[in-house]
Amino acid sequence: MFYLFLILNSYLAFNIYKKYFNINLYIIFGYVILNLITIYYIYNNNIINSIFFYYILIFLYLSFIIDIKEMWIADLTIICILVLNILKVLLNYFFYKKDIVYEGMLFIIILIILLVILQLILKKELMGFGDLKLFFVLSINSYITDTIYLLMLSSIIGIIYYYIFKKQNEFPFGPSIIIAYVVLELINKN
Repeated sequence: MFYLFLILNSYLAFNIYKKYFNINLYIIFGYVILNLITIYYIYNNNIINSIFFYYILIFLYLSFIIDIKEMWIADLTIICILVLNILKVLLNYFFYKKDIVYEGMLFIIILIILLVILQLILKKELMGFGDLKLFFVLSINSYITDTIYLLMLSSIIGIIYYYIFKKQNEFPFGPSIIIAYVVLELINKN
């Protein structure tokens, strides 16, 4: 049943992608990887987490492509991920009696405030606001340690990306955040 769900959603997502992007081999390959990651995730989690993880992955994949091409993260994808994460937290609370955790979100809010103050002092943009919003929505219902792991792993991936593709001083950091989030979700499986 869930595989039929994946096929139907793949068809719908491809129609959305086709509207905004030229569909090429890389986008198709990435989407196949996205579905394989979701199938792996299903076997290690409850169905609520699996369905929400799948939809969050779709929006993250869209953000990944946009950020690489245009160097910005769309507010619509951030809002969709935020709504999906809040719904996932509430459903897990009511159906599985899992506690709601605020630590990671508060930690990111403090970091955002410090980064904004530092940007005002230096009068230079250090990180795009879309990246900060992405960190915020991905840290919902996370512990501080998980959020720190997300920050560290995305920074390591970003440094590697910068040294491989040394095109300019600025580079899209959103893909690094997204890859780190997916890797940590697959490792945690909780």
